[in-house]
Amino acid sequence: MKRLKIFCIIGVLIILWGCAPNFFLMKSEKINLHKLEPQNTVECKKPVSFKIVLPEYLDTERILYKDEEGFHYFSKNAWICPLSCILETYFISSFTCFSPERELLEIVITDFYPFMEKNSVKMTLKGKIILGNQTKEFIFTKVSKVNNFRELIPLYEDIMSQLIREISDFLKL
Repeated sequence: MKRLKIFCIIGVLIILWGCAPNFFLMKSEKINLHKLEPQNTVECKKPVSFKIVLPEYLDTERILYKDEEGFHYFSKNAWICPLSCILETYFISSFTCFSPERELLEIVITDFYPFMEKNSVKMTLKGKIILGNQTKEFIFTKVSKVNNFRELIPLYEDIMSQLIREISDFLKL
């Protein structure tokens, strides 16, 4: 009788295992983590602190892209921390004039994503810079051919370097 119970339990477990969803059997996929590295450091005359303002859908570790069907997030690639964290570190590393106690420079980013087509990408960065009562809007685009995700990160860095130059010019006012 005892053997019959053990046999029944093992049989039920085998049946349940066979009917179990595939996620029990799937291996977890590795996520590639990315950050942005400044290409150079900018000297500026006026010390400032930075505040990055992003819409909620951008301020995530997930990397957004757009195609003909709409907006999506890359499944196997992510930022090492939310985008506001990435950008704050980027700006602090890019400017010698950063000082936490100084006048606040707000960088409001409304769009920051690649538009994916067949083997080409149009990177867009749009927003405004606010310092006191001065405001300047910006929009940068860059089109490039890409073959894989790794080729996108330099596009992000190139378009960010355009914003760094814009901020540098803005701070000279």
